[in-house]
Amino acid sequence: FNYLLDKEGSACPVKFMRTPLTIQALLFFSLSMLPAVLFAQQVTTCTNPVGHAYFAHKGVLPKEDSGWKIDAVPKGAFTLRKLGKDDFDIIFIDSTKRNHSTAQDGAKVFPLRRNETEAAFLVHYHDSEESQIYSFFKENSGAARLSILVSRGGPSIYKSSVMVGDCTPIDFKLINEGDSQ
Repeated sequence: FNYLLDKEGSACPVKFMRTPLTIQALLFFSLSMLPAVLFAQQVTTCTNPVGHAYFAHKGVLPKEDSGWKIDAVPKGAFTLRKLGKDDFDIIFIDSTKRNHSTAQDGAKVFPLRRNETEAAFLVHYHDSEESQIYSFFKENSGAARLSILVSRGGPSIYKSSVMVGDCTPIDFKLINEGDSQ
């Protein structure tokens, strides 16, 4: 027994329980992720992408629902974050208004190209048979934009799409900092 003092200053015996292994593992994982979370730097945030998608008559999709459709993420937001030299993550709010992290959702994020006015990242979800290319760029007018190309396969819904949204200023210097290319 260990002892704690009560309000009157009297010692009260307290028996400490052992922490279950799952809680210890969760605590270790959380603490190991802390440096990445603390040192992540926001590159830009982009909102309200809209475009077109082709839904193939394949899998569970009925013929009448296949074909070209307007594709959008109403009130969606996508934030590019730099975690380390060549380590990036995209945090996004989807149409269900839930926050997601591509890295925490099991995707691999690969820088494809980067320079003073554009950067592109391949986001690949191996388990869900989906790949996305996020391109962040500055137009000649100075406007910062995001384009998202999606290729989703698998047995349920087959989709190919492109959407474009507006961004806050993009920190291309931060993207290229420590570039190994």
